[in-house]
Amino acid sequence: MAFKSRLKKLAAKKREIEHEQNRLLKERSAEQKRLGIHPDQLKMRKQARAADLYAQRRRKKPELRPVVQTGTYRRETPDYPSVTSTGVLVAERRDRSVYTGDKLLGISVMHKSNLVPIFSEEHAKDVSAMRRN
Repeated sequence: MAFKSRLKKLAAKKREIEHEQNRLLKERSAEQKRLGIHPDQLKMRKQARAADLYAQRRRKKPELRPVVQTGTYRRETPDYPSVTSTGVLVAERRDRSVYTGDKLLGISVMHKSNLVPIFSEEHAKDVSAMRRN
């Protein structure tokens, strides 16, 4: 007899645990629905999104027709005068800079586009030796 009473107690305990789990699941489900993250809600959103994408793909494309132009089109732009004051405002041409000294012998290319001024024949020989070695 003790065995049967123990089984009844275990069955009652099991029912109590299941009842508590069901209560917790209902609370969790209600909380998820309140937040909008319930699996059923997510499933419905996914289906709605898929239906929208399908509808977008099924839309008819607009019919393209050639544009017929009549005459030339000219955009209207306001005319702004370049000079508002009276008088001559023309700049004079500047004189070009020209080397007039006698110290610079020439210009050498050291490496690729690196230009180097040459002031003596010895320096010119050094630069040419550098390029070969």
